[in-house]
Amino acid sequence: MRGKLDWGLEMSDDRPRRGLLGRLSPPAARALLDSGSPVGYGPGDVLMRQGADDGHAVLLLTGAVKVQAIDESVPALLGVRSAGDLVGEMAALDDKPRSATVIACGRVAARLIRRHQLRAVLDRHHELLVELARVSADQIRWANDLCRAMSRPAATRIAQVLVHLAHHHGDRSPD
Repeated sequence: MRGKLDWGLEMSDDRPRRGLLGRLSPPAARALLDSGSPVGYGPGDVLMRQGADDGHAVLLLTGAVKVQAIDESVPALLGVRSAGDLVGEMAALDDKPRSATVIACGRVAARLIRRHQLRAVLDRHHELLVELARVSADQIRWANDLCRAMSRPAATRIAQVLVHLAHHHGDRSPD
C-alpha cells in the first residue's frame, strides 16, 4: 500500500549500492534521491500498470519488485528489480503508455519521481543520463540472452535466471 515511509530509512549516504544508484557519484546519487517524494508499497501492490499513461518513475530504496508484461491475459516475467534500481523511466521519458506492470514482492520503500522532476535531474546531471543508458543496455543484453536461451532445456534456462538473480540481487555471506 502506498503510504508514508516509516520503515527507518534515512536519506543519508547509506544508499543502495546496486542498480542505477550504485553506479552514480555521490552528488548525482544525492540529486536523484532528493527528487520526487517518499512512498511505500506493501506485498502485491501495483506500482505501475501496463498501458497506463501516468508518466512517473519510481526509485527503489528497499525491497524488490517484479516487472511483467501481460499478453492475452498471460503474464510474462520480464525481470526483478531491487534497491537502487529505477523503474518506469521509459514512460517518464518518452510520454508513451507503460510497457509493463510492476508489482511489489514485499515491503518497498521508494521515491516517486514525476516526469518533469526526472527530466530536470537528467538535465543537471549528465552522468545520470549516461548511467541510465548503460542500465538500459544491460537490460536489453539480458533480454537477448534469454531469447537465445529459448532453445536450451528448461532446467538450463532456470539455472541461467537463478544465477542472474543471485548475481544482481543477492548478498554475499561471510561463509
